Amino acid sequence: AMTVLPINEHSLKVGSKDASKTVLSDSDDLMRKLKKAGEIINIKPHLCKSKLLYGPVDLEGHIGTDGRCYLLDFSRTLPPEAKNEKAFNSIYYRLLRRFFYADQNLFRNTPNLYAVMDFLLSFQKILLMNITKN
Repeated sequence: AMTVLPINEHSLKVGSKDASKTVLSDSDDLMRKLKKAGEIINIKPHLCKSKLLYGPVDLEGHIGTDGRCYLLDFSRTLPPEAKNEKAFNSIYYRLLRRFFYADQNLFRNTPNLYAVMDFLLSFQKILLMNITKN
């Protein structure tokens, strides 16, 4: 089964769909929600082509044709580990575990793989909760 979202080429308001050739931050509401989610998990904002972002540039924030917010492409939400010359493109898949930069009490004794998977799910839930709140 495939989910069909009410988004199109004009619905992208935050992030980039073309490998950061074009970077958007055109929705104050979506930016406020991403900022709040970033603060919760200790992800600091950064500039990309003079646009302030609260996640990876390829995290796409859309305002759907139904007026709701949608986020796509969470894969690089976590910061990468230091580059490893022996592992090809390791910065894309060797990501810091969330307990390195979030509240230490939340993540004690969590195995590596589960920490990453759990974090991504938690981050998505936080973002979705903040996006759906008015």
